[in-house]
Amino acid sequence: VHSTFANGCKKPPDGLSAGKHLLKLINEVLDLSRVGSGNLELSIEPVDMVLIVDNVISISKPLADEKGISLEYQEIPQGSYSIEADQLRFKQVVLNLVSNAIKYNKPNGSVVVSYEKQESGKMRLGIRDTGHGISDRHKDMLFRPFERFDIEAEQIEGTGIGLTISKQLIELMNGTIGFESTLGKGSFFYIDFPICD
Repeated sequence: VHSTFANGCKKPPDGLSAGKHLLKLINEVLDLSRVGSGNLELSIEPVDMVLIVDNVISISKPLADEKGISLEYQEIPQGSYSIEADQLRFKQVVLNLVSNAIKYNKPNGSVVVSYEKQESGKMRLGIRDTGHGISDRHKDMLFRPFERFDIEAEQIEGTGIGLTISKQLIELMNGTIGFESTLGKGSFFYIDFPICD
């Protein structure tokens, strides 16, 4: 039932949650054509990875709560980790990875965010989920546009381009993105960035 205000505007239905708003934001802002054509302007500067991830987690909590998924840090990060990146684009990628981990999870599952310093002088941001995992035959297809092969993909909102764009954006910012996954046990997506001196 929609309520109508005096000016004729419809009140948004109660089901239009923060989670749906988050998905809409990701789908709108991740623009495959601009990234692919090289017409995307990046503003590379030192940014605090921890502050951005903290913000993503707070934005994503309502979606996690709505789905019955716990969202937490493996260990609360101490201090800050400065990387050279475009703040908005980095945030979009982390939002995409965290929302995917929530969307494609199992009921009462969990998403755990972690930080790990690499021997190469890079910081690894990890996002581990307890979802269905990805089969070996699908792993090579994961970063291709419009590939959606999760068991419940038809019921889950999304365009199938988020990971493709995420990979391109991270590489444009001189980072790397990858994943490990075991069918039936979940996935671990990670982003590696050089830490600023």
